[in-house]
Amino acid sequence: MIGPLLMFSLSFVLFFVFAIEARDLHLRHKIMGERFRSDQQLHKLAAGIAAYREANNDEWPDRLTDIQDCIDGNFETLIENPYTKDNPGYEYVKPAENADRSTSIILYQLRNGKRDLSLNVGFGDCRVSANTTAAKQ
Repeated sequence: MIGPLLMFSLSFVLFFVFAIEARDLHLRHKIMGERFRSDQQLHKLAAGIAAYREANNDEWPDRLTDIQDCIDGNFETLIENPYTKDNPGYEYVKPAENADRSTSIILYQLRNGKRDLSLNVGFGDCRVSANTTAAKQ
């Protein structure tokens, strides 16, 4: 009598543990996907800025909205950050005219309306990478 009850209890506990693990794994994958999409959108925005510069005598745009005509796809959808859910989810910082594109951070990701320095940033050369300057600040 105790044997079947013990087996049932053990099976139930194992099922419950595996269900929690599967849910956690699903959530981790969902978050990773949202961060990946956020970085893709960051790259598309940086590429739109590069296209704007090419069409405007190498001038940097004054605002992120200036690049709407240089973006493939819906600009309004693109500026919503799928990871942080902010809209707008990115902040453009116009660099100095003679700034080095490879070291100039031009795009930050926003969380609750503020720069999240723990997330990747966009550089003037269209590269998306970790914000290594945040550690120095």
